[in-house]
Amino acid sequence: MNSALRRLSLLALAVVASACSMTPATPPDSQASQWQLSGKIGLWMGDQQESASITWQHCSPASGRLRLSGPLGSGAIEIVQQPGQVTLRQGGDSRTADSAEQLALEAGWPIPVSALSFWVRGMAAPTSAQESQLSPQGQLRHLQQLGWEIDFNYGENQQLPNRLEAVTEDQKVVLLIREWIAAPEYCQQP
Repeated sequence: MNSALRRLSLLALAVVASACSMTPATPPDSQASQWQLSGKIGLWMGDQQESASITWQHCSPASGRLRLSGPLGSGAIEIVQQPGQVTLRQGGDSRTADSAEQLALEAGWPIPVSALSFWVRGMAAPTSAQESQLSPQGQLRHLQQLGWEIDFNYGENQQLPNRLEAVTEDQKVVLLIREWIAAPEYCQQP
């Protein structure tokens, strides 16, 4: 796996563990345990920049699936999390670990894996210290947590973010969310 695709797949792994416009058919609320988002994700590390389309199906804190695909469908990656195991699949190759945090650390990525599933829903991770700023509507607009500065944007009359930008001293992640869905079909499968 080339290094750019590997870094992007590890970012995706981080996102699963844990837009120009949002057009939800059945939007989840920020407290929902099952949800799906679709959009674009970009990563900047130093001089390197990568991007992909993203579909993330979150079934519970211990299960879900994330699919990233590059331009024109090239370099598709699927990450599946089940209780006690995370599997990264690309083509015929796969790699497993006990947690997404473990794989991210092995690759030298100090990403707050478990916090990301809260951040994408416009919430601070509940178990970590934080400083935040709210909008007049009570939505999280800016968050400082785990060494990251996170800014949130919301569509008109939307309670979930349609854009998230997370920055550290040497990393930047931007997630543009086009669609939110409550209770994705993937989570209902046996």
